[in-house]
Amino acid sequence: MLRSESRGSYIVARYGGDEFVVLLPVTDASARTVVDKLLKSMLRVSWRGEWRATLSVGVVTCRGARPSVDALLEQADRLMYEVKSSAKNGARFGVCAA
Repeated sequence: MLRSESRGSYIVARYGGDEFVVLLPVTDASARTVVDKLLKSMLRVSWRGEWRATLSVGVVTCRGARPSVDALLEQADRLMYEVKSSAKNGARFGVCAA
C-alpha cells in the first residue's frame, strides 16, 4: 500500500517489525499532504476483510539542515510512538533537530 501510494522518487523500506520508512527526497509535495493520502489509503484498505490496521506516523522535515540518519530516525520514531500511545491512525510532525 505504501509503495502504490508513493511517487517513484519516494523511498519506501521496511525498517523492522511493523515499522516502515518513507523518504521524500527533494519533493514539491508537503509531507502533510503525503501523510494525509497514506492515512486515507490505509483506512480504505484496512476495512476489506475481517482485519483493521492503523497507521501511526512520525514525520520529520528538514530544509537546509543535514542531521545524521540516526538522529532523523530517532526523532521520527519518538513522534510515531507519541501517536501510538495516544490515538493511533494519525501523525505527529516535527522539524529536524540537527
